[in-house]
Amino acid sequence: MDEDILRKIRIILSKDPTLRTPYETDYLIEYLFKIKFFQDNKRLTNDETFIKKLLNSIQFQEFPKNKVLSKQGMIGNTFVIVIYGRLEKYKTNVDINDQTNRTVTHIEYINSGDIHGEEYLETHSHIKQ
Repeated sequence: MDEDILRKIRIILSKDPTLRTPYETDYLIEYLFKIKFFQDNKRLTNDETFIKKLLNSIQFQEFPKNKVLSKQGMIGNTFVIVIYGRLEKYKTNVDINDQTNRTVTHIEYINSGDIHGEEYLETHSHIKQ
């Protein structure tokens, strides 16, 4: 994605949601609707109440390299849009006979413009209320 667009998104998301201008809100909506997840889930993008609540809660947050955002088996409580960098999704396998024997398997990279935690949006009805 264009660096200028990403820079603008970062600036807007760094602001308190209540202080964003209507132009900034429209810019965020336009950005969100370009993300494949939202293109594939028109029921969410057509729900004006949902979009307003999402925009009022979405904020920029920077994570240090190698920061664990969620762990296998835990119920997620966040939705992440990757603006810069990428996330690595991996699975840890534990040998049933030897709990100290663990292997890590790379599953996928979540790149700039992609999302992580879509299950949270899809399954938590309180966001849509």
